[in-house]
Amino acid sequence: MGCDIGNPRYDEYARLFGAAGYYVEHPDQVGDAVKAALSAGGPAVVEIPIDPDEFPTPVAAVRPQG
Repeated sequence: MGCDIGNPRYDEYARLFGAAGYYVEHPDQVGDAVKAALSAGGPAVVEIPIDPDEFPTPVAAVRPQG
């Protein structure tokens, strides 16, 4: 017998406890979600799901040179 329990939506948990919660579905939404969280006037959670099987881009590859 097995069980596959997924992760909860942390943005929804934040709202349950009175904090602001934002869920990002596309990279273009990150900036707006962070701005909204910073202007929420209290605790806020920004959930950005990632693919655990995708190899991350090294920070050095996207850091501006100069």
